[in-house]
Amino acid sequence: MLEVKDIHTYYGLSHILFGVTLEVRKGEIVCVLGRNGAGKTTIMRSIMSFTPPSQGKVYFNGKDITRLPVFKIAKMGLAFVPDNRRIFPDLTVEENLDIAAHAGRGRGRSNWNKEKIYELFPPLRELDCRQGGFCSGGEQQMLAVARALMGNPDYLLLDEPLEGLAPLVVRELVVQIERLRKEGLSILITEQNVRAALKLANRVYVIDRGEVRFQGTVKELEENEEISRKYLLV
Repeated sequence: MLEVKDIHTYYGLSHILFGVTLEVRKGEIVCVLGRNGAGKTTIMRSIMSFTPPSQGKVYFNGKDITRLPVFKIAKMGLAFVPDNRRIFPDLTVEENLDIAAHAGRGRGRSNWNKEKIYELFPPLRELDCRQGGFCSGGEQQMLAVARALMGNPDYLLLDEPLEGLAPLVVRELVVQIERLRKEGLSILITEQNVRAALKLANRVYVIDRGEVRFQGTVKELEENEEISRKYLLV
């Protein structure tokens, strides 16, 4: 289980997260929804200790990982795909995957390799010799997720994975993320694309101005018109 308990996170003197609590159980896809600037990315950065919380705790599989170095958290089986993807643009698709495989050797209980990656993301097989910087936005997103998987994680954190992508690419990624759940990964997603996110989620948190305003099932959110209208603009 990934558990975030009452965290408060700051950027300098700016108080961004106010007592955020959430959890991701094994085998779940949990989506954190909210408008731009609501605090979604800060939750991810707090979990991975890029921006450690000043108060509160983060637990992973029962262990306190609050403010641990990022590389130690990654070695424990948590993989993070940031909203800006951060692939190596001057390296080929294959080289991006090879570096991640070397860095992640021995982690986790899954067994991802390039052949399995290419089965999940068939377009990457055709692009294995292309530099990452010359791939489309959708191809780069696939590569970013694939690179994270090569570290053999148990949990996957996806920050705005559908942002800026064409509708056809969004539909493909939704199918592929659902397949990852069937492969046994637990996934936390932050997203503004409410419709696509709700197709994936087991449970949902809605955040606004750094506070959790709603938590529950997809059905409960769909039945709560006030929350959707007030915080999600739907």
